[in-house]
Amino acid sequence: MTSSTLLRVKGRAAFLTVILVLIGLTTVAVVAGSAAADPGHERVGPETDGGLPSLDLADGAAESNATENASIEFVEDASGESGDVIDVPISLEHADAGYVQLVDYDGGQFKAVTGFETDGNSVGEAILQFNTYAPADEASWNVHGDYEDDVSLTETRYATAPADERLAADEYGMVAGLQLDDTYETPVIESGYDTDTSTVTVDEPTPPTNITTSIAPIDADLEGKDEYRDATITNRSAVAAGDSLLVTVEDFGYSGLVREFDGGESLDEELGGEMVELTIVEQVGWWYVESRVWSTDSDVSAPDDDVYHVDATVVSTDYERYDGDLMLELEYDDTEHPLDVGGYDLQYAVDENSSLVDNEVELETEFEVVEPTLEWTEDAKAVSNDANATVTGTTNIAPGSSITTSARAADAFTAAADAVVEADGSFTAGYDFSEYEHGLEFELQAYPDAQTAYEADGALMDEVSSVLASVLSASIDLDVDAPAEVEAGDAASLGVTVENEGNESVDVDITVVIDDEEVEDTTVSLEAGERWLDRFVVDTDGGSDVEWLVAAGDVSDSDTLQIVGEDDDEPLDVDADEATEADTADVDDEWSDPAEDEDEDEMPGFGAAVAVLALLVTAGAALFGRS
Repeated sequence: MTSSTLLRVKGRAAFLTVILVLIGLTTVAVVAGSAAADPGHERVGPETDGGLPSLDLADGAAESNATENASIEFVEDASGESGDVIDVPISLEHADAGYVQLVDYDGGQFKAVTGFETDGNSVGEAILQFNTYAPADEASWNVHGDYEDDVSLTETRYATAPADERLAADEYGMVAGLQLDDTYETPVIESGYDTDTSTVTVDEPTPPTNITTSIAPIDADLEGKDEYRDATITNRSAVAAGDSLLVTVEDFGYSGLVREFDGGESLDEELGGEMVELTIVEQVGWWYVESRVWSTDSDVSAPDDDVYHVDATVVSTDYERYDGDLMLELEYDDTEHPLDVGGYDLQYAVDENSSLVDNEVELETEFEVVEPTLEWTEDAKAVSNDANATVTGTTNIAPGSSITTSARAADAFTAAADAVVEADGSFTAGYDFSEYEHGLEFELQAYPDAQTAYEADGALMDEVSSVLASVLSASIDLDVDAPAEVEAGDAASLGVTVENEGNESVDVDITVVIDDEEVEDTTVSLEAGERWLDRFVVDTDGGSDVEWLVAAGDVSDSDTLQIVGEDDDEPLDVDADEATEADTADVDDEWSDPAEDEDEDEMPGFGAAVAVLALLVTAGAALFGRS
């Protein structure tokens, strides 16, 4: 073999080596591109064991893990005012029982612990409650009403605090745990079994800010929880003699105290020891007339001194809905000396020596006792003879009061209907008089259901003579005569007809708008069966379509008048070649092969690598050919 031949062979071998290396690099690029295009691709190796996690499926493993992983955690730091019930929200994981403890940070003697249990591990959250008004009471711990079906307290409940004292304002610690250490005189959560810690901030109570009056029906039951929810209570400073008069102490607070109320408790008996008092002072018009005074404090009431006793009782309050406002019912008419019709000043006072406040509290408002009244309106003297006839009256007794009404025509009919007093003092009763001819005279009567409870002149009953009248109504009909299209420049107009098809006169507002221009705006009075007609010219010279609108009272009509001209019939001047090219481009885009696009996306770099390889093969072939 000659040296030249040997060189050619070596050259070919070197070239083939380069080709093989490039093929290998191309393959790597293709695989790498494929992996990059698939972000969900996961490398399989010893760390992932084929993508499957290693699980211990031995019997009892889940149960032992649940036991070991059981925990009770505080959702957030708790806070509230001294005297309130403070919510302590907790979350539970694999725990069906546990303990919560409160402790004084400053090393004081206060500690409070409760145990609780759930229906099972499915309970994931709960709210425990602690009453800071009576921290030493056996019932200081409770479960929030929303969780009573799933969580209950165990017998392990206690608190070390001075009796008859609310919890002082301070910051206290909280500990949650799974086991209690009872080797101490006062057991605590056992070390090593505590699962979370948090704090409870107890603030000084804020004093009340205002007092207001409201009223309720005379027969309203305000002591029962359900009855109180159903009662209609209206903010008002005037009370019809006999109706319930309510006093609201805004921002009273002390939910821990209110929680113990069932409704009906006497203010003097429950809070007299806290030096809380309501006082009523008569407003007099003459300087030489001494005002009479009523007080809830039985110790200061003395008829000889013109100070009389009046009781105020707690209105039933659903504790879970208590918003801090305490409502009391003032028994102003249930006393040896009832309040007469007239104006009165009302005072709420808490002595500075009371444990409820730091400083003296004095709040004032006023109210008026008025003579109850009830009467039919003038409209009740003529009632339409239709199936849905209504009669209306007015009264100043409390909204929500029930009214009984009756209608009686001699030798014709006797009917009754119930009504309820609305917030504006009106009441409406409905009757079906469609069977009777107009002109029939009858008597209407109305009185409260609790009529005998009022001590008013005339026993709060009103009677009026009435007559059935034809049903009166106004019905507006609108008709617009307008062409659908006209040629540009031709005459066109809108013909408008408004007719009262009812049997009662009516005033009608009429508006006509043509091409965004208001051409008519008037009010006409139409008797029964009367018409109003007019015609309005439409300008068609502009060559553009014209929009129009006509309104008559609550009735309206609108449309568009199309203007037709020679330009409308000319075809569009579109270059055929441009249209064809555009259409072809759209078709090409629409019918592009999605598989090709997908391959290009999934294997980036593959096309370039193959192109380089092809060039090298071609060059090699040429080299071999020359050789």
